[in-house]
Amino acid sequence: MACEGCPGGKYLPLAGKKSVDDCGGKCPAGTYSSETGLIAITQCEVCPPGKYTDQTGQPSCKDCPVGRYNYVSLDEVPYDLPRKHNSLSDCLV
Repeated sequence: MACEGCPGGKYLPLAGKKSVDDCGGKCPAGTYSSETGLIAITQCEVCPPGKYTDQTGQPSCKDCPVGRYNYVSLDEVPYDLPRKHNSLSDCLV
């Protein structure tokens, strides 16, 4: 039996687990990962400009609605970025 990676948006930092149900680590809201087999939360990526996610464990981000936008300025503090992409209200008019 081959070992399989956790699905996108989830991670597992421990060895020896036996089921996809053990992939309990989830990328926080405002971040995502389309990659499988993550082992750490640091591998989750911040949603790009124009996108957000308000749920944990997501393999992709949602688009800001028509007439709204979301951006990242160059002077933003990296650890603060997920908070600016974790809600529909982060998509500005």
